Amino acid sequence: MGSTHITNLVRVINSTYNQVNRNLEILEEEKIVRVRRFGHMKMIELARENPRTQTLLKALNILDSPTQNTAGAMYSSTEHSMQDISSTRVKSQNVTFVN
Repeated sequence: MGSTHITNLVRVINSTYNQVNRNLEILEEEKIVRVRRFGHMKMIELARENPRTQTLLKALNILDSPTQNTAGAMYSSTEHSMQDISSTRVKSQNVTFVN
């Protein structure tokens, strides 16, 4: 399983440490990534065993794909999982959507 240092993420995505750290905290709360601390150093790795992580990786793969034919098939199989991710994040921010 791969891992990287937080400053490497900052450099690769051309962002600030604070922005990356804030987003990693959200992903860590949702158990999508694991953050291991070694003194002041933070190492980040995907929590691949988490169904939410697997769903996000599938969705990102589709978005990165040059063809869009697979999107319809993927939507039906991951619709429920994506709703779970959204509702979990919304609950943690104390926001309610009205259908």
